[in-house]
Amino acid sequence: MKCLTTVLLFCTSLALSTSLSAQVNAPTFLCVQSDTLFWELPTNNCGPFNAYVVYASNTLGGPFEVLANITDPDRDFFHHPNPQGLVWYYYLESDHDCPGQVVLQSETLDNRAPQVAPIESVTVEGEDVLIFWNPSPSPEVVAYIIYREEEFGTVPIDTVFGDVTTYRDTTATPLLNPEIYFIIPIDACGNTSIFQGPHRSLLIETQVNICEQSITLSWDPYDGWTDGILRQEVWLSVDGSTPQRWVELGPTDTTYTFENALKSEFYEFFIRAFSVKGSSVSDSGVRGLRPDLIQAVRTLALQNISVTPDNNVEIYWTWNTDAEVQTVEVFSSTNNASFELVDAQNPANPLQTNNRITEVLSTPETSSVFYQLQSTDLCDSSFLSNTGQTIFLTGTAQQDLSNRLEWNPFVLDDVRVVNYELYRTVAGTTQLLELLPPTTTSYVDNVNPDNNDESNVCYLVVAVTEFTLPNGSTRAFRARSNQTCVEQFTKIYVPNAFAPSGVNTRFRPVLVFDQNVDYHMVILDRWGGVLFETSDPDDGWTGRDGLRLLPMGTYSYVIRVTQPNGRQIKETGVVVLVR
Repeated sequence: MKCLTTVLLFCTSLALSTSLSAQVNAPTFLCVQSDTLFWELPTNNCGPFNAYVVYASNTLGGPFEVLANITDPDRDFFHHPNPQGLVWYYYLESDHDCPGQVVLQSETLDNRAPQVAPIESVTVEGEDVLIFWNPSPSPEVVAYIIYREEEFGTVPIDTVFGDVTTYRDTTATPLLNPEIYFIIPIDACGNTSIFQGPHRSLLIETQVNICEQSITLSWDPYDGWTDGILRQEVWLSVDGSTPQRWVELGPTDTTYTFENALKSEFYEFFIRAFSVKGSSVSDSGVRGLRPDLIQAVRTLALQNISVTPDNNVEIYWTWNTDAEVQTVEVFSSTNNASFELVDAQNPANPLQTNNRITEVLSTPETSSVFYQLQSTDLCDSSFLSNTGQTIFLTGTAQQDLSNRLEWNPFVLDDVRVVNYELYRTVAGTTQLLELLPPTTTSYVDNVNPDNNDESNVCYLVVAVTEFTLPNGSTRAFRARSNQTCVEQFTKIYVPNAFAPSGVNTRFRPVLVFDQNVDYHMVILDRWGGVLFETSDPDDGWTGRDGLRLLPMGTYSYVIRVTQPNGRQIKETGVVVLVR
């Protein structure tokens, strides 16, 4: 066999044609170079050698005519001058004196350079680059030369022989820079195709936006597909999980911003591009990072708001503990509109899941107080919590010896009221009065007129709640209201007659709930003159004006009672003095 040798392609022995008993083997047609045909000598043992016959035509479909008979059995080339540069097609036969044997023909080759082998795709796998291409349609091609573009030019990096149409470049650096490739078919004579348009691998870059808690991906579009890019995809793996398609992008997109990144997680991204025909795919290299972020507050939720016995307010909240917070501020309002700053803290990092602050400036004993929290992270970004309010309990004494209690419902996002507990305090002793359903916000408590201590009863409402955490678990809270005390009306029962010489010897009203009251009674004659006056509820009128006995008749009275809460009660009427 005769081969041309180049720096790119080394001469290798080609498989010898197999001699079959019932045929005359043709020479193995290798290639055409510089108007010279080269072939490999066949093996035929059926009869004497006559010649190697060269057929030629200017068209692939023929007709073919005998161009030459080579009578030297050891000759493996033939020069066919072609001064006009015409396209010729050739094939070869062996002429042996073998009557009745089948004469085989070689492959038909032309005198042109090998046709190109179009690259299908260049894709990154790990730290290597995989190149896929379509085979050249030229049958004389025996190998493919892989070229890669370097700083100093385009250079061959390897040659693969036979029908191989893939190549793994292990010397590439696709994670540092895009790699550009050409595939050049070559025949046994050293003829090569022209250089077709290169293909360039995808290179992805990442930029961490520390205050936006995001990662921006950027890349140059895949270059090489003549039909263009159909679509692109961002693929993502978190903490070593199986990569998942994260988002689909258009063919011209070159950036994508991944939002709500966490500094605690390791992210790996790559870009996948698809050709318009859909048969070719290219992946970028994988870019992995654990972003050094200033983590923002993503959840800031009030859990509970409770009034303390000394009328301060305890505020409970939770947030994501990976946030980097510089301040948390407490705002309050009595109308859920005009919020004012009432407290601020600088929490220590790392943050705690459950937090409490006691607010002392508001007056939850006079009205319901609304609260919001606002956090500010190290990037000066603020996050506002949900709104909650204290339970404000009011009590009103009724004329029928009962106390009517009312309160606003306890409402917070993600908080469920299980029930309300109503407590009653009399003479310093507190007891649970009633367990009420979560929809109840009022209650009527009947007082005992025979127990003077119940002239002033204090009440407290406690909401028993469950807060649902982001992970689905619950936490129990107790939200107290303010304590309200209800002073009952002092009842004045006045007799309409009395007999100083009989059983009822004194005119004195009966007081119910007269504890700690200011008392004043005046007895008047018909002209408005004062006959008797006292400030002692136990001191009654005996029917005298001083030491003088007054005659039987009708007399007027005025009774005034001022209760400790400032409420004034006045009774006027007439009483009959009986002698």
